[in-house]
Amino acid sequence: MDSPVAQLMMPTTAWSMTNWLVVFIMWAVMMAAMMLPSAAPMILWFAVLNRRRSEGAKTLLFVAAYLALWAAFSGAAVAAQWLLQSIGYLSPIDRE
Repeated sequence: MDSPVAQLMMPTTAWSMTNWLVVFIMWAVMMAAMMLPSAAPMILWFAVLNRRRSEGAKTLLFVAAYLALWAAFSGAAVAAQWLLQSIGYLSPIDRE
C-alpha cells in the first residue's frame, strides 16, 4: 500500500475528491469490462434490427443508456466502499 496509485484506490486517511474520482473510474471501467461482453450479442442483434429500419442512432443511444446505468451502479459501489471503509469493515492495512 506504499504506492501512490494504491493509496488513490484505497486511501488510509479521509477520502479526497481525487480518491472518489479514481475509485469511481476504477468501478466504472471494471463494470463496463465485465458487462459489455455479455451484452454484446444482444447489442449486435439490436443494431441489425435498427439498420434494417434505418434507425442506426438508436443502437448508440441504447449502449449509452446501458453504460449510464452501470455508471450509476459504480457510483453506488463507490459510496458503499467509502461507507464500509469508514466504519472499519474494509481496511487497506493487512492485519495478519
